[in-house]
Order: sequence, then C-alpha cells, then structure tokens
Amino acid sequence: MSKVALVYDDVFLLHQPPELHPERPERLVWATEALGRYGLYERLLKVKVREATEEELELVHSRRHINFIKSLCEKGGGWIDADTYTSSHSYEVAKYAVGGIIEAAKLFLEGKISRVIALVRPPGHHAERNRAMGFCLFNNIAILARFLIKRGGKRRIAIIDWDVHHGNGTQSVFYKDAQVLYISLHQWGIFPGTGWYDEIGEGEGEGLNINFPLPAGVADDVYLEFYDVVIDIASQFNPEVVLVSSGYDAHEADPLADLLLSSSVYWLLTRRIIEEIKPYGLFILLEGGYNLRALAMSIVNTVKALLDEYVEQRNTITHERVRSRAFSLLNDAKRLFSQYWNM
Repeated sequence: MSKVALVYDDVFLLHQPPELHPERPERLVWATEALGRYGLYERLLKVKVREATEEELELVHSRRHINFIKSLCEKGGGWIDADTYTSSHSYEVAKYAVGGIIEAAKLFLEGKISRVIALVRPPGHHAERNRAMGFCLFNNIAILARFLIKRGGKRRIAIIDWDVHHGNGTQSVFYKDAQVLYISLHQWGIFPGTGWYDEIGEGEGEGLNINFPLPAGVADDVYLEFYDVVIDIASQFNPEVVLVSSGYDAHEADPLADLLLSSSVYWLLTRRIIEEIKPYGLFILLEGGYNLRALAMSIVNTVKALLDEYVEQRNTITHERVRSRAFSLLNDAKRLFSQYWNM
C-alpha cells in the first residue's frame, strides 16, 4: 500500500461559477490529467471521500456561518462578495472536501499513510470563523488541524502557507493558540491586505504566528532564502504534523499575482519539509493557482516530491532592485522573530 494518499473525487467539479472565474473546475481536471500522464495517479492511495458533518465544520466555524452557506446554496447559490460565489451544489461539495481530508487524517492516525495530497475545492485558507471570502467557504486546513488536535491527540502542528495570498482565515483561527505554528509567505500589497510581519499572535499564541511579506518580483532564488528561515523556525517547533496550504499562484505564469516562482521549486519546498523537519505526517492541501498549465505541472512536481522522485531544478532569478527590498523586509522580520526563535 502506498504511504502517499490522494484526496480527490469528481464531486469537487460540481462547485460551478455562475460566470467566468479563475477558481473553476478545470483546475482539477488539468491537475488530475497531468498526474495520469506522468504515471503518478495510479501510484497514490485513493481516499474515499464523504460529507463532513456539521459538528466537524463546527471545529472552526460558527453554526450561523454554516447555516448561511447551506441556506444560500439551497436557494440556488449566489455571490457572497465580489470574489466568492456559490452554486446549488457548493455546500455539498465543500462538505465533501472537508470530509475527504478528515478521512485521510483518520488513515494517518491509524498508521496507514504518512503523506497526503488533497486536490479539493473550494479552497479554504481565507475563510474565517464567521465569514466566507477569497473564493473560500470553509477553512479546510484549519478544520484539519483542529481535528488532529481534538480527535487525534496531536499537540504540535505546523501550518506552512505558500499561497501567494496571505491566509487571513487560518491566522485568525490560531492567533491565540499555543499548539499551532502558522507561517505564511505571501506577496504584500494584494488581497486580503493582511499578513505584515508584526502580526505575531497574541496570548499563548504570541510568537507562533509568522508572516513573511514579499515584494512583487521575487523569484525562486530570493524566495528560497526566506524559506530557509521558515524551515528553521518550523524545525525548532518540532511539529508532529506539518500541514501545507499549497497555493500555486506564486508561479511566474499566474494571472492574479506578481511573484515569479518556477514549477520545479515546489518539489524543493516539499522535499525540504520531508528531509529537514521530518514530521510524522505531511498533508498538502490545494489552495490557489489559476494558470492551468502552471498549476498542473507544479502539482506533478509536488507529488513527485511526496513519492521520493527527483525533479531537476530550474531556478528563476530575482531582479537586483527587488532583491534589495526583499532582504530589507527579511532582516526586519528576523529581528522581530529573534525574540521568540533562535536565528
């Protein structure tokens, strides 16, 4: 039995936008077809998905929020805000996404798998306890973390968020939590406008909320130097499980942002978690990524990393002017974080 599992089902294609929209079913069609072409799809253990219960959704979300999404979809769906839509099937699909991820968590807790790639939609990391936003209805990764803590007995979970947009929802859920380390690398100055490096957590969670805002134009070379600090901090936390909000919209071809990562760098980001943090479990959950070809190839490279296959690196290079601005931000952040972490 493969120790690498895939959470995917055609039910995720039923979350349909009412008009042309970057978060569309074709994202998963392209990704799964690419996994098939490269002979990877059949090597993954397929997790049977099921609908999450409302009790499981309430690990993070309020009953009011759950009922709002449910009621809206029962009426045929509609726009929640200028970015975030629902269709008649969206509540059902979102519950299948959460339920499938939880089923994978159960297999992990039973010792049957150790690595998971979850190709689910709608994405989740912008969803707050009482608010859907940024294409997200329920916060998949936050619910997974809470499940592993409350039902699985885990005490230290690290969430690494490499989506190009800051995961404001995940940050808000765990901002005062001592059991979850949240680290985000994201482009500064774009949606949702949160995630400056001085947002460090509160109370028991102080020092456990780490943000690395990046200027537009950062490519693989500079991004990896920021990632060195991410890996260092996460290693010091010594998590039992690492969860990744794996957006691929920091890719150089993505239409919604202005970072310049290559498809191959996602192999390296994943391998460094496996080889340097060495968690008992690694869950990679799809968030953004809106250029279909770039998304598909980046996911292929991520899965190759999970399967211990090598991918040759083609590193993109940051312009010197952007490099200078980026390292100024990095040094400022490191000075602040040094009161909580050895660096």
